[in-house]
Amino acid sequence: MWMMAWYLYRRPKKPQTSYIALNALMTHGNLRLHKIASNDPSVMQSFDVKDLAKDLIELDITDDDLPTQRSLGLVWDLQKDVFGFRLSRKEKPYIRRGVLSSVNSLYDPLDFIAPITIQGKLLLREMTQTPCVDWDAPLPEEFLNRWDDWTQSLSHLGKLNVPRKYLPMGFSQLKEKKVLVFTDASEVAITAVAYLFDAHGRDINLGFIMGKSKVAPKPATSIPRLELCAAVLGVEIAIIIRDQLDISADHIKFYTDIRIVLGYIYNRTKRFLTYVSNRVQRILSFAPSSQWNFIPTDQNPADHGTKSTVDSALYDSWLRGPIEWLHTEDNAIHLAQIHDLVDPAMDKEIKQDIVVCKVETSTPLSWT
Repeated sequence: MWMMAWYLYRRPKKPQTSYIALNALMTHGNLRLHKIASNDPSVMQSFDVKDLAKDLIELDITDDDLPTQRSLGLVWDLQKDVFGFRLSRKEKPYIRRGVLSSVNSLYDPLDFIAPITIQGKLLLREMTQTPCVDWDAPLPEEFLNRWDDWTQSLSHLGKLNVPRKYLPMGFSQLKEKKVLVFTDASEVAITAVAYLFDAHGRDINLGFIMGKSKVAPKPATSIPRLELCAAVLGVEIAIIIRDQLDISADHIKFYTDIRIVLGYIYNRTKRFLTYVSNRVQRILSFAPSSQWNFIPTDQNPADHGTKSTVDSALYDSWLRGPIEWLHTEDNAIHLAQIHDLVDPAMDKEIKQDIVVCKVETSTPLSWT
């Protein structure tokens, strides 16, 4: 229930108004809205005490310290107004069933910790490459050390705090709402991540909205195709953001670190094979090519969601976004560069031109 409360509170409306409207709507349908939790006393006072979360019923909302609310391993600290993770430290057996249980126990709907969850998924796929691996059979010893490193890295999550608010100022106080979406891919994973952007002169703030990281499909395909799939993934999360936060599509900018994909998106002269053509069409159906820009690989936050590493410092980079790059690149938000196709003569995704010649002669041809 607190997940619904969090969603409503992040909407560009007054929280109390949203709750009252929702409560009235649910009551009209004979549905009881209960187990309510909020860090705003005015919201809590809009409901009957018996409808509050169990550990809030006996509290004085205005004076007492508020307890954390938990949904699986994801917790909301009402007092600090931050999200965190409290994971079970129960050791699982080193078998396919135990490894799968460990990987799936990370409940992270907005992918706050995608750089670590994708590592577990990739490792699980490597361990189970052989189709005949039994669910309760010991997994190969060659992966045991890497698995231990990954499970140990989960201990860092207990120190991770993600502000519930996108930015220090309220969402409704932003004069102009802009979203920056970054995409990247590797041979093993594709990733997209989005941030809410706010700037006042040289003061720039980014607020993590959501990310998405997926294991790359098998059999392996080319890197340009995977990067194009990552671009499509960026569009998919942009659609969610547009619909849920009421942000116009023309206020969403996209960034990728591969110029081949930008050439595909900006192309107006060549025709592509079906795989590329369908995905370019999907991208352009949401936003024109002018909203796609280049970012160096070492500055691209989406790069963190495509690597198999247990470096906890990546969480900060993933959640913070490329603040330093935006400060140093004066035109990073207002780029208007045209991107051409990269070596179209050698690109196998481009359909080759077919030249047909017509020859006319005044002298009749003789076939004898």
